Amino acid sequence: MKYLSFIILFFSVAVSQFDWQDNGVPLRQGAHIEWQRTGTVGENGEVILVWSDTRNGGRDVYAQKVDELGQNVWSEGGVPVVSAEGRQEDPLAISDGAGGAYIVWKDYRYELDDGDVFVQHILSDGSLDWAEEGIALSDVEGPQEFLNMCSDGMGGAFVIWNDRSTGSSTGGDIYATHLSLTGDILDAGTGKAIITDGGDRGSISLETGGAGYANLVWSEAPDTDWDVLMGQRVDLECETLWSEPEEGGMLLISSSSGDLQAPRVTHVSGDTAAVVWEDYRNNSISADVFLQFIDGNGNELLTSGGIAVCIDPGKQSVPRVKADVNTAYVVWEDFRNHPLWGDVYGQAVSLDGTILWEEDGKPISTADRKQTEPRLVVDGINGAYFIWMDERNAEYPQNDIFLQNISREGVEIFEEDGLAISQATNYQFNPLVRPDGNGGAFACWGDQRTGSIGLYVQHVIQEGGITLEEDGLEVYYGIGGDALYHQAVTLDDNKTLIYWQDMRAGGETPQTYGVIVTPDFDPAASLNGVLL
Repeated sequence: MKYLSFIILFFSVAVSQFDWQDNGVPLRQGAHIEWQRTGTVGENGEVILVWSDTRNGGRDVYAQKVDELGQNVWSEGGVPVVSAEGRQEDPLAISDGAGGAYIVWKDYRYELDDGDVFVQHILSDGSLDWAEEGIALSDVEGPQEFLNMCSDGMGGAFVIWNDRSTGSSTGGDIYATHLSLTGDILDAGTGKAIITDGGDRGSISLETGGAGYANLVWSEAPDTDWDVLMGQRVDLECETLWSEPEEGGMLLISSSSGDLQAPRVTHVSGDTAAVVWEDYRNNSISADVFLQFIDGNGNELLTSGGIAVCIDPGKQSVPRVKADVNTAYVVWEDFRNHPLWGDVYGQAVSLDGTILWEEDGKPISTADRKQTEPRLVVDGINGAYFIWMDERNAEYPQNDIFLQNISREGVEIFEEDGLAISQATNYQFNPLVRPDGNGGAFACWGDQRTGSIGLYVQHVIQEGGITLEEDGLEVYYGIGGDALYHQAVTLDDNKTLIYWQDMRAGGETPQTYGVIVTPDFDPAASLNGVLL
C-alpha cells in the first residue's frame, strides 16, 4: 500500500471568505515514517534509533534513545537531527562510544534530483554537537549515493559513498571521510577518493578494521568469466593501504570455477577480519556460503579461496557475519526445504576454521511459510542473537518478528524456531537487533499493525525472554495510510464540512474522518480530523 505523507484538501465552497495561505492549509498531515533499519548502541543498556518522517511537511531525520525499561530518553517524538529545505532521508547511525551517535543521510536541499551527503553528531543527552543544519560531507555537483558508515574503534567513524559527479568514472568512484570525536572532519565538502579505477563493483561492505582502520570488501567482474572479491583498507587519513586508488583495491579471494558475490566483512580482533559471501563454484545456479579470515595486509588466513560454511544443494542467499574475539557467527536465508521460500540457518566458525555447529548449518527457524531478512549481533557473552521476519502465522501481509539466542556451543536459549518478539496484526518489517551491553538485546522494527507505520522496540534477556509489553512498545507513530474520496458540504455561509475516508486505523475497511472549517479555522488544532 502506498502511504501519502502530505494531503491538502482543496475546495471551492466559500473560498473567497477565508483569508488563508494561497495554496490552502493542511487538514490532514501525515507523518509518513521511513524506517531504514538503522540504530546503534547508547550506553548503560540503551539503544539509539534513527528514522525520517514528514511530520512538518518535508522529510527530515529524527533520533530517539530508548532504555532497558522501554522509556524514551530524549524528547517525546524524537530529537530532530536535521530540519532543512528539501528531503533528508536514508539515515545511517554509528555509536560514538560515549552514549551519542554519528548520523549521516542523503540530503536534497541543494540538488533536488541528485542529493548530497550530510552528517550530524548527536550527544548522549540528545543535543546536537554540530551546526543545526548538519555538515556537508560532499555537496559537489552530481549524485552521491550508496552511503555506508562504520566505527573507527576510537570514538570516531568512517563514511564512504559512491560519487557520480562530473569527471568521475562511468559507474562512479568511491569517496571516504573520517569523523573525529573532537569534531574534525577529513576533506569536508568533497571527501577523499579511495577507489577510482572504474571497475564494475557490487555493493561495498564496510566495517571497522581495528582501532584507527576500516576494511572494505566488494565483488567485481574483471576480464574473466568469474566475479572476484576485492578489498581495501584505509587509515584515519583515508589513505589506502592495500593499493593506490586508481588500482581499484586488492584481489582478496578468487575462484577458477564460479562467481563470488554479496560479500560481507566484520571485525574479529586486532587486525583480523572475517569475510562471508555467496559462492557459485559448486553450482552455477544455487549459491553456497563460504568464509575466510584475513589479516591487516589482506592475506588469507585459512585455506586459499575460503572454507565451506554450507554446501547443501539447496540455495543459500545473502549470508551475514558478526564476530567476537574467538568466533565468527554467520546467518543466511536457506531454500533447501522449499524452493520458493526460505528458512533461517546459521553457523559458528572458530579462528582456526573449525565448523562448530551442524554440517551445512544449524536450522534457526524452519517454521511454516517464509522466514526472511535475517540479521545478527554477538551478545558479548560467547554467543549471538539472530532476528528475522516470519510468516508462520499467516501469509503476507501478516508478518511477525522472531528472535533466537544461540551460544558458541550451539545451545538455543529460547524455544525451537525462535522467541516471538511481535505477533501483532498486519505487517512487521525490517527488524534490527543490537546488544544492550549486559548480555541482552534490543529488537527494533517497523510496524503496520494499525495500517500506518510505527517504530516499535522490545528488550530481551536470556533468562526470561522479553521484558517489555507483549508485541513491543511504540517509539514513534505517524499517521500514514491512504486518505480517499474527500468531499465538501456547505453547512451555512461560514461553515463547511470537509470529510474523507481514511485507512489510518488499519484493517480492510476505511473509516470516515472530517473537519468543520470556519473563517477562523485553526488547522493546528484540528489537524488530521475526527472520526465521524
